[in-house]
Amino acid sequence: MDAHNSISIFKNQVADTLLSIYNNEVNHWQNLMFNANIQHTYKPGEILSFNLDYLYYHDDNPNDYINEYYNGRGNFLYNEKTRSGKVTPIKTWVSNADYKKNIGSKIKMEAGIKSSIFKFNNDVEIAKLLQNTWAVDPSLSAKYILKEDIEAAYTSFDYELNDKTAMKFGLRYEYTNSNLETTISKNIVDRHYGKLFPTFFISRKINENNSINFTYNKRITRPTFNDLAPFTIFLDPNTFF
Repeated sequence: MDAHNSISIFKNQVADTLLSIYNNEVNHWQNLMFNANIQHTYKPGEILSFNLDYLYYHDDNPNDYINEYYNGRGNFLYNEKTRSGKVTPIKTWVSNADYKKNIGSKIKMEAGIKSSIFKFNNDVEIAKLLQNTWAVDPSLSAKYILKEDIEAAYTSFDYELNDKTAMKFGLRYEYTNSNLETTISKNIVDRHYGKLFPTFFISRKINENNSINFTYNKRITRPTFNDLAPFTIFLDPNTFF
């Protein structure tokens, strides 16, 4: 990505300072994925399966900024050079075992366990060129390390009460260990907690074209890695995200 921003600063409606910002950004993603699974069918309606996934992502995101200052008449004054970078390797292991069985002709049962293990480093550095030497800004630079594992056990039952009424209920338990720190500050976030997530669904057919449903469930929404791996973007020398 190449961007060119122009800024004009006026005092008493007279041009005082003109600023041109040239920004060059590279966002280079690499990823590797691996999956292994096995399934065994004991008999029709009874299945046991195992699954293992490994995902590796690596994000290298360097940015270069050149700020060129001009006076109100357009004469060049001086320039500033700033660079920012983010290197984020992400490693994820996910494994699960699931068991499905038909209990009679009207009840279907599912149960399973799952383990998810995440780890990433987020190395962010902001530096300015001062006297031909890159000086790191410590207030905007840090190396973050996140480790998180989530263990879960779950079960659900599908039950056909009759030709018109079907019901499903389930329960999931998750236990989470989450730790975020930097190379300087330890245990910025250090959480260990368990949660229950119930689900209930019932449906009743009124006729061929209409039905009435009721659903209740409890869920958790976790932030994405883009939210967890911060990065600094400059709009001008005094404004940044």
